[in-house]
Amino acid sequence: MKARTITQEQLYALITPGYKEGLVPTERLKWDIAVIVPDCSSEKNRFTRSVAHYVDDRKKKASFLQSIGLLFEAIQDENYQAALNGSAVACKSARTFKYNNTNYKLWELKPNNKDRIYFYPVTDIPGRRKTIVLLMAYHKKDENTPSEAGDPCEEEIRSILKLKSKIEFCEEKNDSKK
Repeated sequence: MKARTITQEQLYALITPGYKEGLVPTERLKWDIAVIVPDCSSEKNRFTRSVAHYVDDRKKKASFLQSIGLLFEAIQDENYQAALNGSAVACKSARTFKYNNTNYKLWELKPNNKDRIYFYPVTDIPGRRKTIVLLMAYHKKDENTPSEAGDPCEEEIRSILKLKSKIEFCEEKNDSKK
């Protein structure tokens, strides 16, 4: 399994290239943010494809930018969930599932009733600091996390759990970390 860390600036660029408002200095971050990639040369992955597909109008883009901005503010603290508590973006469990007789959770950032960013926090990757793996952006039509979003995210989490000690982090292609 391969993963690539992704910066706040790179995430903003998925929506608004050149947007740099409110960037959190990377030296303040206690967590990394990453996406799973099919191979190290690939720029496309499930997360970026989902952003292109579901974050497709002005309101959805504003929600995405707000969620990413507050997530990067929150990961300046070890307990990012507590830091998000009371902010404009809720952080909550979207789904619980069992793997190897243990319960695990798919998490979501929830800026409003419909838009979501699904993720999984990994605290024990050998040789790495804590990492939040972004899995999918989604625009819900109903109350529950639909299978269309939950199933692929759960599958990716199961792969992370199974291959955690073998996750290869790809080198940055550009030097956007400052």
